[in-house]
Order: sequence, then C-alpha cells, then structure tokens
Amino acid sequence: MDAPITHVHVERLGVDEVVVTWRGPVDAVVFLSSTPDDAGTEILELDGPRRVVVHGAAATERRYVHLLAADGPFVVAAERLVPLEGARNFRDLGGYVGAAGRRVAWGRVFRSDHLSELTDGDRAALDRLGVRTAVDLRGPHEHASAPSSLVDGGPIERIDLPVADGSVDGVPLRELVATKAIDGFTVEEMVVLYTTLLEDHADTFAAVLALAADAGRRALVYHCTAGKDRTGLASALLLATLGVGDATILDDYELTNRYRSQRRVEELRPVLADQGIDIDRFLPLFTAPRRALAGALAATRERHGSLERYLVDAGGLDPDVPALLRDQLLEPA
Repeated sequence: MDAPITHVHVERLGVDEVVVTWRGPVDAVVFLSSTPDDAGTEILELDGPRRVVVHGAAATERRYVHLLAADGPFVVAAERLVPLEGARNFRDLGGYVGAAGRRVAWGRVFRSDHLSELTDGDRAALDRLGVRTAVDLRGPHEHASAPSSLVDGGPIERIDLPVADGSVDGVPLRELVATKAIDGFTVEEMVVLYTTLLEDHADTFAAVLALAADAGRRALVYHCTAGKDRTGLASALLLATLGVGDATILDDYELTNRYRSQRRVEELRPVLADQGIDIDRFLPLFTAPRRALAGALAATRERHGSLERYLVDAGGLDPDVPALLRDQLLEPA
C-alpha cells in the first residue's frame, strides 16, 4: 500500500489563486468542490509533484480540496483562514488529526478575532459557511469600545460568555501599557495570566465546548478581541478533547502571529513609540508565544490530572460531552 497523504497545506497565493501541497503519493487524484462532504466532479491537474494550483479561487468562495491516493481514504482540506474584510483571524479548526487518526471535520467550528467590523460581504460569507452561533468571550469594556456587528434577532445568534475583560484588576491591558503602569510583559507572565484565566473561568470554557457539541448551533464560531488568548485557550481545550496532539495545538495557536499579530504589532509600533513606549518589551501581550500556551496547559494538567478532568471537575462539563464532541466533530475512521 502506498504511503498515506499527510501534511496537506492549502494557502492563498493572491487574489484568485490557491496552492495545495502535501506529503505522500505523487500521483494523488485531486478534486475540488464547494462542500467538505462531497468531492464533486471537478478534477484538478497537478502543477508539479504533490502540488496543485487552483486558479480563479475568489476569496468570497469557500472551496474544498479532496485528495485521493490508491487504497486510501479521501483527505479533505481547505484554506484555514477564511478571508473577511472586517476580521483578520477567522479560522476553520477542521483538518487536524485527532483521536484514532480521525480528522477534525471542516466547516463546523471556527475561531476568530472580534466581529465588530463585519461588512455586508462578510455577513454573506458567514451565511454561506452556515454559521448559526457566535460566542463572544469579550467583557463589558470591550463591548463598549467595539460593539459586535451581530445584533439581536439577526440570522446568527450571539451568546455573550465573558472571560475576563482584557484587563488586570479592572484596568484594560492596553491602558496599563499606554499609561506606563507596567514597563514590560514576559512570556512567564503570560503563562500566569493564561493559567489564571483557565482556573477562574473553567465553567465558561466548559460552556463553549458544550455549545460546540450541540449540532443545532453549528456552524459555530467563538471569539475574543484578538482571537489569540481566550480564543486560543478555548481552541486548545476543544482540540485536546478531540485528541489532537499538543504540537498541532500549539501550531494552531501560533497561526495568529501570521494572520494578525505581526501586522498589528507594526501598526502599534509607531503609535506607542510616540508615547515613549517600546512595544518590543510587550511582545508577549500582542503576539502568540508558543511557550505561553504550552506552560498554561502543563500547569492545568498538573493540577487536574488532564484537560478533560479539568473541564468536568472544575468546569462542570457534562462527562458525556467529550465523547459526543469526538463523535460529532471527527470524521469517520
């Protein structure tokens, strides 16, 4: 039997081109469709060994790539980042390898930064994705400064489940930086911040997973402001429950650096410099340092035995929900 298809990567090259690469057989057959559940009939020609370029791939159109090698199952992939005008970090959690080698299904759960600047085109894109529920993890200060674009009575139900308020002792972190109340922030301090969020808001993180297990609420997206800290913790807990390995969980966390943080840091650098503040002293606050999440997960496991035990014992998650999540969000073996 040929080696299986692994490490499928789908990345946008420009406005209307997407490149697909993978490891494994060079002679895989590649299909393109508008749904993750049906390969369709459009067959793509290889652009080179283990490489296909999809031409005419408009950013507003979600396309799924289905790869098939001899004697193997279909492997489905898509762009992880969903391009939106009003959000930089809206990502699909599908495709990762979970329990028993089963992949997380595409198009069912998304993670994002804030949804306060969605355009009409963005809302149409969310409708095409089938998004029914948006869980907003932001607190009152954040809502006041950037109200959600998702209004009551709209096609997407917004559920507010605040995890802190982007603040320390009630003072927004951005304000602490701007007023020079703190003169830096280390990765070690991020570990403490993340661990504290997990301990103080275990019930809220458990509630997010319970909503993800409710098929009637999918597709579901959850988000905070930057889509990296509270959203990163929720994603780590969900992916770990689905059996995704830590290395992949941390890779997913770090994608925020690529899609949002690098650009955001360069936007803020001159603004803070004018205030006499060196943003490099605060980079862990504005980026997704791998060690921060790794440290928080390790501390939580040490205290509770496992992340699943943490969710059940500290968060009050129904013990049946983890198995339900694996049943519903992992593709069949």
